[in-house]
Amino acid sequence: MFNARPESSNETMEGCKGVLEPEGIATKRSMEVTLGKGVVCVTGGTGFVASWLITRLLEQGYTVRATVRSYPGSEGNRDISYLTDLPEAKEKLEIFNADLDKPESFNEAIKGCTGVFHLAHPANYTNKEPEETVIKRSVEGTLGILKACLNSKTVKRVVYTSSISTVLYSGKDQQVLDESAWTDIDYFRSLNAVGNSSPIVKTKTERAALEFAELHGLDLVTLIPSLATGITIDFLPGRIWYT
Repeated sequence: MFNARPESSNETMEGCKGVLEPEGIATKRSMEVTLGKGVVCVTGGTGFVASWLITRLLEQGYTVRATVRSYPGSEGNRDISYLTDLPEAKEKLEIFNADLDKPESFNEAIKGCTGVFHLAHPANYTNKEPEETVIKRSVEGTLGILKACLNSKTVKRVVYTSSISTVLYSGKDQQVLDESAWTDIDYFRSLNAVGNSSPIVKTKTERAALEFAELHGLDLVTLIPSLATGITIDFLPGRIWYT
């Protein structure tokens, strides 16, 4: 299930469809990306949701610039053939090495794009790094990406994948969660017996992104997924992933 900010869920989700559908959706904030002519960027391209998004974008005729942290020639040498071997990838998929620790590394991938899907997020589920270090990487990396979108002069909309953890822990008895719902970080800390900092990182990052977008007039939509699960795009037998 997905929710969206900052306006009503129905209106905002309809606006998001303009990124993917041939004719777009007639909303006041439609991206007006024409099928087969749009160039879009997907950050965090090796992730579960991002890899499926790249697949669908290629199927619909978009040229996709995917950012990854590790690529042949970089330190990690990660095998991403499951992306580069996709149908249409040879002609329409470009891979860029970029890292949230170096926000400026996203500039080249974003330059000239009409839309950006921001899915890159630092993973620290075992809390190997201090919370403040991860927060800084996530917030500064995201703001750097948004600045690159502004500087490009071509990006019409940014879609940021946040998390349901940014709305679940408000400390209020809310039966319905909408755009006004936010996780109360102090309340979450009082519940956080296992020390998982991910909801804190996501909440601070999304708030910072929305504040930046409002200040600079950037068209930003944030999606609030709960559980995403299914077969991974690399199609290894029996392999299922969830996030």
